[in-house]
Amino acid sequence: MDVLNYFHIYGLLKNKKCHTYRINGVEDHLHIFTHVHPTIHVSSLIKDIKLASTDMIKKNRLFDHFEGWQKGHGAFTDNYSSKGNLI
Repeated sequence: MDVLNYFHIYGLLKNKKCHTYRINGVEDHLHIFTHVHPTIHVSSLIKDIKLASTDMIKKNRLFDHFEGWQKGHGAFTDNYSSKGNLI
């Protein structure tokens, strides 16, 4: 995944009052470790991330064969005290 896409996602999360601890990924998926603001629904947040990053990827021609994100997502919660181990 291109670092430009990570910065783009970070900015989106910041605008939605989420605190991002780490974004990383591999060829076919991302991991985003963030605090989700209580006014935000996780499914809406992920939808916004997918839409905004798809637009940015296509506009900047970052990945020749990018056809869009998969349907669905996975989201997990953990205790704040586990933050260090997760990062």
